[in-house]
Amino acid sequence: MKGLKTLWITKTFLGDISRLIRMKMKIYALIGESGTGKSYHALNIANQYQIDYIIDDGLLIAKGKMIAGKSAKDEATFLAATKRAIFHYPNHAKAVSKVIQAHRPARILIVGTSEKMIDKICQHLALGGITKKLFIEEIIGESKVQIAKKIRAGHHTHTVPISNLKDETQKNVHLLNNPSNGAKKRVVRPIFRHFK
Repeated sequence: MKGLKTLWITKTFLGDISRLIRMKMKIYALIGESGTGKSYHALNIANQYQIDYIIDDGLLIAKGKMIAGKSAKDEATFLAATKRAIFHYPNHAKAVSKVIQAHRPARILIVGTSEKMIDKICQHLALGGITKKLFIEEIIGESKVQIAKKIRAGHHTHTVPISNLKDETQKNVHLLNNPSNGAKKRVVRPIFRHFK
């Protein structure tokens, strides 16, 4: 009985700590349709709001470096990629959630195609609700959104806002320099070829 009581107290304490972290953490949502330049501009937007952590396409990124997760672009089908991006798979969600709790970021920028998608990510990672919504069209303007859509449709590539992605783990990966601020990003060609 004593052992069970100790276990219950430990779980309760850890649960309280987890809730406290979620209460203090601010969740910024970067919302926009697929291919509108969200990931390309994510680092700039994160810097603007003093955000060090980004969740994008199944990855947890800290200060431009991937620290946890698995890229949705590694999946063979669009459905599997969608599930990966929202952390539908329990082992994936658990691993990333554990790293988030260990790092205790003050702010996280979550990139998604809709508020519903970001709500799902928050649910699966046991995060709090959205603090602030940011819409890519309002940030970069409709003309740049249309340019981004044309590039996506023509080249079938996707920008990843990290600088340490290992080429040997991705096919058709190359480094992209952002002339606006000198930041480096990776461009990947997903295995699946279905885009919205």
